[in-house]
Amino acid sequence: MFLAGCADLSAIRDFSKTSADSASFTGIVENYAESPDTQLIYLYPEKRKAGEESHLRELKRISHEQAKELLNVLAAVTTYMSAIGNLAADKAADPTENVNQLISELDSAKIIGTDLSKPASAVASLVGKMVMDGYRQKDLRRAIRDANPQLQKIRQNLDILLNEKTGGFSLSLRAECTAISDYYDYWHNVAADHNEPAAAEILAFRKRAEIAAYGKNCKSADGLKFRDLANYQAVFDEIANGHQALFDNQGDLANKALLATIKNYAMEIRSTMATIKASKP
Repeated sequence: MFLAGCADLSAIRDFSKTSADSASFTGIVENYAESPDTQLIYLYPEKRKAGEESHLRELKRISHEQAKELLNVLAAVTTYMSAIGNLAADKAADPTENVNQLISELDSAKIIGTDLSKPASAVASLVGKMVMDGYRQKDLRRAIRDANPQLQKIRQNLDILLNEKTGGFSLSLRAECTAISDYYDYWHNVAADHNEPAAAEILAFRKRAEIAAYGKNCKSADGLKFRDLANYQAVFDEIANGHQALFDNQGDLANKALLATIKNYAMEIRSTMATIKASKP
């Protein structure tokens, strides 16, 4: 029945579409790109004199370019997951992005490194092949087989960026928090030196309120912003784990146990994404 292209793979279709919707969420990457802008807002006079502004403006340029390249990686995952959802429904692959342009931009990426750009480009190229060769449900195994190694590489390198302790995203959050904390400490000391206790108290209150989302000491996993990163990482882990399950069982994609497992992955992804979106103002 599967080879005839009429198996009921609605669970795979649901997982694929859910994964595509989740991979297309850009909020975390956009926040990362805006981190230098946030730090620029909280510059105080001594830091400006020390040349910190020019450093942050250069960091802003780099982070915006890096974010653009990362968004292309997410676009490659999105368009692939959407395409295999179509195959599971025995429909033609219909890319959600201009695949040729996406491949070109990924191949010319300069900031994120080839560990991310190359597998993402390979995934986008596979989608192009799926379209050109008219893939349908009978070709789903082949698509999963060819994409899985690249998808796992993307997952591995995104995990590095999102790592709670050493990842670039977490380091960016800590830099933001430190900039905010230092700013309020500076002006609190100015107020205290000028014998303005009311102003000092207001500044202390504002500091506590603004750094609360970053957790204790600007590095706590309990901080909302750090929890969002962890949840975002979990989403990609679930996408990659679900795809790995499909790869491991490619010989029997209509297996009821596999489809039940894949259905659970889709539910977990939706639940985690709901948590992330609920934390946004």
